[in-house]
Amino acid sequence: MRPRSVPPALQRCWRVAVFISVALWGSGLGLFREMLPEGWADVWAAGTAPLLALWLFLMYRALPLNHPPGREEVAPSLSPATWVTWARGMAILAALGFVGLPPLPDGRAWIPALLFLVGVALDFADGLVARVTGRVTVMGQELDVALDGLAVLGGVALAWRYGKVPAWYLLVGLARYLYLAVEHARRARGLPVYPLPSSMLRRALAGVQMGFLAAVLWPVFGPPGTHWAAYAFGLPFLAHFLWDGLVMVGWVRPGRRTSRVGASMNLWKRGISWVLRWGLAAWVMVRLFPWFETWTRSLPPPAGTTGRALVLLLTGTSAVGLLAGWMARTWAVVALGLLGTALHTGMAWHTETLVALWGLTAVFYIGGGMWEPEERLWRRFWGGGSAPSSSS
Repeated sequence: MRPRSVPPALQRCWRVAVFISVALWGSGLGLFREMLPEGWADVWAAGTAPLLALWLFLMYRALPLNHPPGREEVAPSLSPATWVTWARGMAILAALGFVGLPPLPDGRAWIPALLFLVGVALDFADGLVARVTGRVTVMGQELDVALDGLAVLGGVALAWRYGKVPAWYLLVGLARYLYLAVEHARRARGLPVYPLPSSMLRRALAGVQMGFLAAVLWPVFGPPGTHWAAYAFGLPFLAHFLWDGLVMVGWVRPGRRTSRVGASMNLWKRGISWVLRWGLAAWVMVRLFPWFETWTRSLPPPAGTTGRALVLLLTGTSAVGLLAGWMARTWAVVALGLLGTALHTGMAWHTETLVALWGLTAVFYIGGGMWEPEERLWRRFWGGGSAPSSSS
């Protein structure tokens, strides 16, 4: 569809987005000049200006796609979900502007972490708004995929800049673009490009990276724990991308045999999950619960009393949830957060701690509980199993 087929009203909506975006960028520059050390705000502005231009260009280029899937009539206004996606992009690029700066001092260190967290939260909100309002558009889907890649790449660069992840983890941010480069090169040379089968795991692994980056950027978390966590979250992601690449070039051809292997893995998954969940539930009660019981006694009242009750309740409930297999994925995430908090408050690293970290991550990946009412919510957050290609 050619640009002239974009309704004038829709073009005005884009211009409004440009005006608001530039106004917010200028306001952010003025605010950071007051909050940050001298010259830091200008570095932030220099980093975010090209990102802002790129984001607005991507929106403009996607205007002809402002229609529901399967229809060609372009809507005259941006949908509420697309505005949420725009806001998500603004939060993400504001966070990525700090890549060129050292870690911020004192409480200001939370600024990039909170901006990135808002961007991740809005990733869930835009899909929800689209379903509630009944206005799902191809434009929103295209912008969402493009922003996912940019957010992961920038988030990885920011985490590496702050020393939160090892250098090899930069491959996680580059993986999608390397895949697209290989796909484009094969098409340009007339070589076949094989389609990828639908995979919920593919989208789950991508969604997990966003959640991991949102958490690892928090100032309370740091190495070596975040480096070990990078192995747990990054290696499965890269392995699956490598598998997708082999399928795309035709070196691996999924068929009946791989389908049978997948069916067998589903049977094994529940058994492995059962062993992991029982062992981890025991570890949470034997190691985490006593640690928090001792540590919270040192907190002054009344905050200490409230914090003690909340932390011990979460610790005990996560152990019960893992043991019973109730909402296993969710309680694995809660236990991972508790483990990170314990390490931040002085809990020593041992081999068992590393095993627990990787075990909780595995439970989150494979699920396999007896009662999983939140599974539908996780699947909606992951959004399906789209391929990491330009057609996504």
